[in-house]
Amino acid sequence: LYCLRLEGSFMLVKDFFTLCRAGVTKQFSLDQTSLFAFLNLGITELHKKFDLVMREQIIEVNSARKEYTLLPDVMQVTAVYTDAKFLTLDIAPSSSEVVSMPLNDGNSPFSVYTPTKGVLMVSYPKDGQVISVLYKASPYVYTSADLEKELDLEAQYISPLVMYMGYLANLGLEAAPGQIMVLLSMFNQECAQIENYGLTPSSVVVNDKLNMRGFV
Repeated sequence: LYCLRLEGSFMLVKDFFTLCRAGVTKQFSLDQTSLFAFLNLGITELHKKFDLVMREQIIEVNSARKEYTLLPDVMQVTAVYTDAKFLTLDIAPSSSEVVSMPLNDGNSPFSVYTPTKGVLMVSYPKDGQVISVLYKASPYVYTSADLEKELDLEAQYISPLVMYMGYLANLGLEAAPGQIMVLLSMFNQECAQIENYGLTPSSVVVNDKLNMRGFV
Protein backbone atom coordinates (compact mmCIF):
# COMPACT_ATOMS: atom_id res chain seq x y z
CA LEU A 1 0.00 0.00 0.00
CA TYR A 2 1.49 3.30 -1.15
CA CYS A 3 1.14 6.11 1.37
CA LEU A 4 2.43 9.69 1.35
CA ARG A 5 2.23 11.26 4.79
CA LEU A 6 3.45 14.46 6.34
CA GLU A 7 5.68 14.70 9.38
CA GLY A 8 3.95 15.62 12.61
CA SER A 9 3.72 19.16 13.87
CA PHE A 10 5.17 18.19 17.28
CA MET A 11 2.24 19.99 18.92
CA LEU A 12 0.11 18.02 21.32
CA VAL A 13 -3.67 18.23 21.08
CA LYS A 14 -3.89 19.70 24.59
CA ASP A 15 -1.36 22.41 23.66
CA PHE A 16 -3.34 23.25 20.54
CA PHE A 17 -6.47 23.69 22.65
CA THR A 18 -4.52 25.96 25.00
CA LEU A 19 -3.47 28.04 22.01
CA CYS A 20 -7.09 28.37 20.87
CA ARG A 21 -8.33 29.25 24.37
CA ALA A 22 -5.75 32.02 24.58
CA GLY A 23 -6.91 33.52 21.28
CA VAL A 24 -9.82 32.88 18.98
CA THR A 25 -12.06 31.05 21.49
CA LYS A 26 -11.12 32.86 24.71
CA GLN A 27 -14.47 34.68 24.93
CA PHE A 28 -16.31 31.35 24.97
CA SER A 29 -16.42 28.68 27.66
CA LEU A 30 -16.05 25.73 25.35
CA ASP A 31 -16.10 22.26 26.88
CA GLN A 32 -13.84 19.47 25.73
CA THR A 33 -16.56 17.88 23.62
CA SER A 34 -16.98 21.08 21.60
CA LEU A 35 -13.23 21.53 21.18
CA PHE A 36 -12.80 18.03 19.79
CA ALA A 37 -15.81 18.46 17.49
CA PHE A 38 -14.40 21.73 16.12
CA LEU A 39 -10.91 20.21 15.81
CA ASN A 40 -12.16 17.30 13.71
CA LEU A 41 -14.26 19.59 11.51
CA GLY A 42 -11.30 21.91 10.99
CA ILE A 43 -8.92 19.11 10.08
CA THR A 44 -11.48 17.70 7.65
CA GLU A 45 -11.69 21.12 5.99
CA LEU A 46 -7.90 21.22 5.62
CA HIS A 47 -7.94 17.74 4.09
CA LYS A 48 -10.51 18.95 1.56
CA LYS A 49 -8.27 21.85 0.55
CA PHE A 50 -4.91 20.07 0.57
CA ASP A 51 -3.60 16.60 -0.27
CA LEU A 52 -2.42 15.98 3.28
CA VAL A 53 -2.59 12.19 3.16
CA MET A 54 -2.51 10.44 -0.22
CA ARG A 55 -2.80 6.67 -0.46
CA GLU A 56 -3.05 4.03 -3.14
CA GLN A 57 -5.38 1.08 -3.58
CA ILE A 58 -4.55 -1.68 -6.07
CA ILE A 59 -7.53 -3.34 -7.74
CA GLU A 60 -7.28 -6.56 -9.74
CA VAL A 61 -9.95 -6.48 -12.45
CA ASN A 62 -11.86 -9.30 -14.06
CA SER A 63 -14.07 -9.06 -17.12
CA ALA A 64 -17.23 -10.29 -15.38
CA ARG A 65 -17.31 -7.49 -12.84
CA LYS A 66 -17.66 -3.74 -13.29
CA GLU A 67 -17.99 -2.49 -9.69
CA TYR A 68 -15.26 -2.70 -7.04
CA THR A 69 -15.28 -1.74 -3.38
CA LEU A 70 -12.94 1.05 -2.32
CA LEU A 71 -11.17 1.10 1.03
CA PRO A 72 -13.12 2.64 3.96
CA ASP A 73 -10.76 5.63 4.31
CA VAL A 74 -11.23 6.88 0.73
CA MET A 75 -12.27 10.52 0.95
CA GLN A 76 -11.83 11.43 -2.73
CA VAL A 77 -10.38 9.55 -5.70
CA THR A 78 -7.90 11.89 -7.40
CA ALA A 79 -6.38 9.73 -10.16
CA VAL A 80 -6.55 6.22 -11.60
CA TYR A 81 -3.80 4.43 -13.56
CA THR A 82 -3.50 1.25 -15.58
CA ASP A 83 -1.41 -0.32 -18.32
CA ALA A 84 -2.02 1.38 -21.68
CA LYS A 85 -2.84 -1.92 -23.39
CA PHE A 86 -6.18 -2.09 -21.54
CA LEU A 87 -7.44 1.20 -22.95
CA THR A 88 -8.51 -0.20 -26.30
CA LEU A 89 -11.55 -2.09 -27.56
CA ASP A 90 -9.38 -4.35 -29.72
CA ILE A 91 -6.96 -7.06 -28.68
CA ALA A 92 -4.08 -4.93 -27.52
CA PRO A 93 -0.39 -5.66 -27.94
CA SER A 94 1.71 -6.13 -24.85
CA SER A 95 2.64 -2.91 -23.12
CA SER A 96 4.46 -1.77 -20.01
CA GLU A 97 3.44 1.89 -20.09
CA VAL A 98 1.36 3.09 -17.17
CA VAL A 99 -1.15 5.74 -18.19
CA SER A 100 -3.85 7.77 -16.49
CA MET A 101 -7.44 6.57 -16.95
CA PRO A 102 -10.24 9.10 -17.50
CA LEU A 103 -12.15 9.67 -14.27
CA ASN A 104 -15.89 10.40 -14.27
CA ASP A 105 -15.63 11.42 -17.93
CA GLY A 106 -18.80 10.69 -19.88
CA ASN A 107 -17.01 11.43 -23.16
CA SER A 108 -14.53 8.57 -22.80
CA PRO A 109 -15.49 4.91 -23.29
CA PHE A 110 -12.67 3.87 -20.93
CA SER A 111 -13.56 6.17 -18.07
CA VAL A 112 -13.82 4.85 -14.52
CA TYR A 113 -16.52 6.27 -12.27
CA THR A 114 -17.24 6.82 -8.60
CA PRO A 115 -21.06 6.51 -8.79
CA THR A 116 -21.54 6.18 -5.03
CA LYS A 117 -19.36 6.42 -1.95
CA GLY A 118 -16.98 3.50 -1.65
CA VAL A 119 -17.50 2.20 -5.19
CA LEU A 120 -15.31 2.34 -8.30
CA MET A 121 -16.97 1.35 -11.60
CA VAL A 122 -14.83 0.23 -14.55
CA SER A 123 -16.52 0.72 -17.93
CA TYR A 124 -14.60 -1.96 -19.81
CA PRO A 125 -13.12 -4.43 -17.30
CA LYS A 126 -10.64 -6.92 -18.73
CA ASP A 127 -9.12 -10.06 -17.30
CA GLY A 128 -5.58 -9.50 -16.07
CA GLN A 129 -6.01 -5.75 -15.74
CA VAL A 130 -4.65 -4.05 -12.63
CA ILE A 131 -5.75 -0.55 -11.62
CA SER A 132 -3.95 1.82 -9.28
CA VAL A 133 -6.35 4.17 -7.47
CA LEU A 134 -4.79 7.23 -5.83
CA TYR A 135 -6.98 8.94 -3.28
CA LYS A 136 -7.22 11.50 -0.53
CA ALA A 137 -7.52 9.60 2.71
CA SER A 138 -9.95 10.58 5.44
CA PRO A 139 -8.28 12.23 8.43
CA TYR A 140 -7.86 10.64 11.83
CA VAL A 141 -10.76 11.42 14.16
CA TYR A 142 -9.52 12.74 17.51
CA THR A 143 -11.31 11.84 20.75
CA SER A 144 -10.97 12.80 24.40
CA ALA A 145 -8.38 10.03 24.78
CA ASP A 146 -6.01 11.93 22.46
CA LEU A 147 -5.11 14.98 24.57
CA GLU A 148 -1.50 13.77 24.81
CA LYS A 149 -1.37 12.82 21.12
CA GLU A 150 0.56 14.87 18.56
CA LEU A 151 -1.47 16.62 15.89
CA ASP A 152 -0.84 14.88 12.57
CA LEU A 153 -0.22 18.16 10.75
CA GLU A 154 2.81 20.09 9.58
CA ALA A 155 3.46 23.40 11.31
CA GLN A 156 2.15 25.59 8.46
CA TYR A 157 -1.36 24.15 8.88
CA ILE A 158 -1.67 25.05 12.57
CA SER A 159 -2.46 28.73 11.99
CA PRO A 160 -5.35 28.19 9.53
CA LEU A 161 -6.69 25.46 11.81
CA VAL A 162 -6.76 27.94 14.70
CA MET A 163 -8.70 30.41 12.51
CA TYR A 164 -11.20 27.71 11.59
CA MET A 165 -11.64 26.76 15.23
CA GLY A 166 -12.51 30.39 15.95
CA TYR A 167 -14.90 30.49 13.00
CA LEU A 168 -16.75 27.39 14.20
CA ALA A 169 -16.91 28.64 17.79
CA ASN A 170 -18.39 31.97 16.71
CA LEU A 171 -20.75 30.29 14.27
CA GLY A 172 -22.01 27.76 16.79
CA LEU A 173 -22.61 30.35 19.48
CA GLU A 174 -24.20 32.86 17.11
CA ALA A 175 -21.62 35.60 17.48
CA ALA A 176 -21.70 38.79 15.41
CA PRO A 177 -21.91 37.94 11.68
CA GLY A 178 -19.04 40.29 10.93
CA GLN A 179 -16.71 38.45 13.30
CA ILE A 180 -17.69 35.10 11.82
CA MET A 181 -16.87 36.23 8.29
CA VAL A 182 -13.58 37.81 9.40
CA LEU A 183 -12.39 34.51 10.85
CA LEU A 184 -13.49 32.55 7.79
CA SER A 185 -11.71 35.05 5.56
CA MET A 186 -8.54 34.74 7.66
CA PHE A 187 -8.71 30.95 7.34
CA ASN A 188 -8.97 31.20 3.55
CA GLN A 189 -6.11 33.74 3.45
CA GLU A 190 -3.88 31.46 5.52
CA CYS A 191 -4.62 28.57 3.16
CA ALA A 192 -3.90 30.75 0.12
CA GLN A 193 -0.54 31.75 1.59
CA ILE A 194 0.40 28.11 2.06
CA GLU A 195 -0.30 27.52 -1.64
CA ASN A 196 1.40 30.75 -2.78
CA TYR A 197 4.59 30.02 -0.85
CA GLY A 198 4.73 26.43 -2.08
CA LEU A 199 4.34 24.92 1.38
CA THR A 200 1.95 22.18 0.28
CA PRO A 201 3.19 18.56 0.00
CA SER A 202 5.64 18.14 -2.86
CA SER A 203 4.06 16.93 -6.08
CA VAL A 204 5.34 13.68 -7.56
CA VAL A 205 5.27 12.37 -11.10
CA VAL A 206 3.05 9.43 -10.26
CA ASN A 207 3.01 7.69 -13.63
CA ASP A 208 6.84 7.70 -13.71
CA LYS A 209 6.90 6.08 -10.27
CA LEU A 210 4.34 3.47 -11.35
CA ASN A 211 6.22 2.78 -14.58
CA MET A 212 9.39 2.08 -12.60
CA ARG A 213 7.65 0.10 -9.88
CA GLY A 214 4.88 -1.56 -11.85
CA PHE A 215 1.79 -2.79 -10.00
CA VAL A 216 3.67 -4.85 -7.41
